[in-house]
Parts: sequence; C-alpha cells; structure tokens
Amino acid sequence: MENLLNLLFPPKCLFCKKEKGIICASCLAKAKPLLRDFTVFSNFAIYCLFDYSSVVQKCIKLSKYPPYSFSALRVLSAYGVSLMPKDKYSKLIVVPIPMSKKKMKIRGFNHAKVISSEVAHRYGLACGNSILIRKKETTPQYKLSKALRISNVENAFKAVKPVFGMKILLVDDICTAGSTMYFARKTLLEAGALEVLGFCLSRKL
Repeated sequence: MENLLNLLFPPKCLFCKKEKGIICASCLAKAKPLLRDFTVFSNFAIYCLFDYSSVVQKCIKLSKYPPYSFSALRVLSAYGVSLMPKDKYSKLIVVPIPMSKKKMKIRGFNHAKVISSEVAHRYGLACGNSILIRKKETTPQYKLSKALRISNVENAFKAVKPVFGMKILLVDDICTAGSTMYFARKTLLEAGALEVLGFCLSRKL
C-alpha cells in the first residue's frame, strides 16, 4: 500500500521539502559516514555506518515515534550499506535486535529488521529474524544513565531457535554504550553461537 501511494502521490523530501523522494540525493549526502568499528565492553567491536546526527537522527526517530514511518529509514539503510566494501561480510546469519511485544504492537514493525534486511540484501546473507526474542520489557536506553543501561538490558534476551555453530551478525539502529548489543551477543554465545559480530546504522558520539 505504501509503495502504491508513493507512486500515485510522489512525496517530497522530508528535509528540504523541494525534491521528490522520501530523502533527496542532496539531503542524503549530508549523512556523516563513520564506516568503522567501535570497541565496547573491552572485547566487542561494533561496526557503525553513520554519526547519529542531522539526517540520520531524524530518519531513526521517524521510525520509532509517531507517525512511525520506516520509509526514510529504509532509504538511509540502503544508502549506508552501499558505501561499505562488498566483501565486508560473508557466511553470516543476520539477526536484528528484537523489540518487546508491547512496542511491536504499537509500531507494527521492528526498525532493526528494516536495517538488517538491507544489510542481508547487500551481502547475500540469510536473515534469522525469529532467532532472538526480548523476554522482558525494558526502559528506552536513552532515558538511563550508563550504569542503569547495563542492568536494564542484562538478561533481556533469549535465543529461541538453535544457533549452535552459527556465525551471526547482530543489527541495531544506534550504538551508544553498546549495552544492548553486548547482552544480545552474550545470549547468543551462551546458546552456542560460534561467533557474533555487531553492526549498527549509527553511533552516538
């Protein structure tokens, strides 16, 4: 339905309000690439595409708060992964950080899944969207101190499908302290995953 509406009524850029398209090429080019690994919790490197600011920040917020639009996030994600080396990833299962049932009911989609689908498409990887679940409701991380962010997501995840011997790429939208990714990774490793790498659309510097 969304694609049909866009075809019948081509949207104007969310940022400049002039050019056609959810995000025009000029505004998309304002997203600041990072394209590098950031180490969190001493031994876990998370690859981050963009600085969490301007265009990137707005696209992510649009996907997480009313009116819950993911079109801009999909465009940004596709653009971001197109900047990466074609041989960056291989033989991995792409797993998005899961949302709670409550948030999924409100938004209707998982923003991390939108990003992970673009990563999987870029590298020809399989998606494991139902491998990991969030088994408890958690407070949004941005509302908490660094110490509370750790306790907030500790023991929040559960692997509900076999992962023994798998190599997994965990995907999320924002990396700040890295707590969410760290504990999701810990859950998968304890369930038998051979290796778990991290990937985030943006990094809050």
